[in-house]
Amino acid sequence: MIEAADTSQPAGHDETFSGRGHGHKPRERRDIASGDVKPRAHMIRMAFGPDGLVVPDLAQKLPGRGAWVAADRASIELAVKKGAFARAAKQKVNVPDGFADLIAAGLSSRVLSLLGMAKRAGEVETGFDKVRGAALGGQLAFRFEASDGKPDGRGKIRTASKSASYELSQPFSICVGCFDGHALGKVLGRDHMVHVGVRHGRLAKALRLELSRLAGFVDLLPLDWPDREHEQEFVPFAAQENAVSSQDE
Repeated sequence: MIEAADTSQPAGHDETFSGRGHGHKPRERRDIASGDVKPRAHMIRMAFGPDGLVVPDLAQKLPGRGAWVAADRASIELAVKKGAFARAAKQKVNVPDGFADLIAAGLSSRVLSLLGMAKRAGEVETGFDKVRGAALGGQLAFRFEASDGKPDGRGKIRTASKSASYELSQPFSICVGCFDGHALGKVLGRDHMVHVGVRHGRLAKALRLELSRLAGFVDLLPLDWPDREHEQEFVPFAAQENAVSSQDE
């Protein structure tokens, strides 16, 4: 999709907003779809190629002028509809077809890469017995369950995790079910993997950030899981912000 340029505003670098007051606050960016200012961790940065191609800069490191959009499908689609990318780039731009799906695929790859890093760092348990044991000990931040796995096994692990949560007065481990057994196995060096547990730690925190962005584009719990209602739904950044806004009103 080609968007015409809008040169009503002078070109410049990414628009940055620093927090005011005492202490360190994260830098913020203006969402070109809504005009709202948000923490950049809650957003997707877009870079513009020399030919006007709009490229999702998911690591937020590509050089040159960029634009920022809230990390959810609705905001991306609104930005495309409004021609916001061309206005931000001050030139004609080319937005790839299925742009939101392209971003979702990139975020999924980042989550799987972090899962592989956690495995190499010794922060992952695999297989029913080990994952259930870690769940009983309250060690898990996330349970990755293959989307094509059977409900019986994940149900037993979920029960163990809930029991530990109550006994230890700690948050219930989040279930992620948007990857099939082949995808989980591939990143963990296996042909197929159904049950994966990620222990609390540095990489679990990084996973939470990426999953919060991914949740704006895909359902982390498959809609056809018969036991979906028993899992705690992972809330994307957009929904978190809407909840806070409602409380403030």
